Parts: sequence; structure tokens; C-alpha cells
Amino acid sequence: MNNVFSLKITDIIDEGSNRMTYLLEKPDDFKWDEGSHISVALDGYKVNGKLDNRMIRKFSIFTMDYEKRIGITTRLDSSESEYKKKMSKFCIGDLCHIIEYGSRMKLRRENRPVVLISMGVGMATMRPLIKSFLDDESGIPYITNIVVNKSSDYLYKDELEVLENDKYKTINFKGRKELKNGLKEMDFNNAIFYVVGSKDFLKSTIEILKTKGADNKSVMIDRNEGIIDLYFDENDYESMKVKNYGISKKFVPLVIPNGCACGGNCTCK
Repeated sequence: MNNVFSLKITDIIDEGSNRMTYLLEKPDDFKWDEGSHISVALDGYKVNGKLDNRMIRKFSIFTMDYEKRIGITTRLDSSESEYKKKMSKFCIGDLCHIIEYGSRMKLRRENRPVVLISMGVGMATMRPLIKSFLDDESGIPYITNIVVNKSSDYLYKDELEVLENDKYKTINFKGRKELKNGLKEMDFNNAIFYVVGSKDFLKSTIEILKTKGADNKSVMIDRNEGIIDLYFDENDYESMKVKNYGISKKFVPLVIPNGCACGGNCTCK
């Protein structure tokens, strides 16, 4: 992707539980497939002509291209970074900059069932996969969407719940122990798995899938090519370092300031 798109925020939606959705303008010449991600840069991302990675983050696009808007969802309390603090103060009309685009999670249509497994805002990756299947069921017998969320209020629930049918359903597990026990009881019948979450979540979930007979060709993760092989190599797997991505206890999203440019009509925090 050679172009940088500077786009206005057209809407901000409070999804609850410190989850915020930002909807951006869609340029006519920017198109994407389901399962794509973008790098979103905030003002100040270039210093003396060089990229400042502290002002850049990758997000899954949870919208479809035909919806004519670019949507991302994130947790505002997931870190104490300057990036998240700036996001918490966004108002409708503010600018973001898309500086990179990629696609690693496109829906595979190989006449095999598809199982989606995500935790928290990982549902942002899964929504377009579900929408793509519901638009066109060819090459996929059925989709099972497995969500790990401590409450039953998983992301985009109101929209996706009414779309369930005999070929698509969502299962909500309230923790990793429930997920582990649930996966062990399920028969996936040569499925393709899409797994989205932290490195720790990927590691523990893929370990369960391996016991169910899944191999590295059957598991899709939103990582660079070849990374999946590390999870299936015993030496690499055992030495894999896992970072703790626990929720920050210090960072508290900001309240809407007086005189906010949106007049208090947005849900920026």
C-alpha cells in the first residue's frame, strides 16, 4: 500500500465494557477483503521524517467493503500508552491516517467446516468472516463462532445473534477453562480454525486443537507467514515467550471534556 489515507471519524460507538468502535470515511480507491487489517497512525506519527511506532497500531477491519465505511473496535483500558490516551479523546470529525493494509485471514472455501475462536475484541476479525459466509455459503458447510467472554455480552452480539441459522451459530464460553473443556467435547470433522487473541491465548488454544488432530495447515492466525509453524514445532513451542497482556489497572479512560468539538454528541472518553 503506497498511499496514506487521512480519514475523518464519522461515528464513535460505545460498545460497553470499555470497548469503543470508530467508524471512518471510506475512500473510493480503498478496497479490502474480509479478514483484513490496517495500521492506523495518529497525528505526530512522523518525527523528522521517520515513523514513530508509538503512534501506530494495527486493527482488524470489522466492516465489509460494501458497507462503505471502515470500522475498528478496541479496548481503551488495554494499556497506558499515549496512543490509547489519544484515542480516548477522539471526537467525530477528527482525523486518523491509514498507512498500511494487509490481509491474512481471508475465508477459505474448501468444502470444510470453519470454526472461529476469539477472545474479547478479537470478534472484530470474525464479524466480516461471518458476514462473508452469510452472503455466500459456497464451499463452507457451516460456521461455528466460539467467543470467550466473561459475560454473554460479546462484541456485536445484537447484530449477529439474529443472523444465526442452521449453518451458523455462536457459542459463548465465559473463560478459558470453559473453552478448554468445551473444545474437548466438540467434534469438528476436519474443520479449518481461525484463532484470534493474545500470544498466550493462541498458544493455549492451539495446544487444545492439536490434541483434536489439527495441523498447521488447518489453523489460521493473524500473524506473519510462517509464525503458525512455531506453534506446531515442539522445541519452538516450549521456548515461546508469552507476554502478559492483562488489563491496565492504572489507565482510566478520560471523560468528555467541556467544549468538545463534537458538542458532546459522540461517545469519546
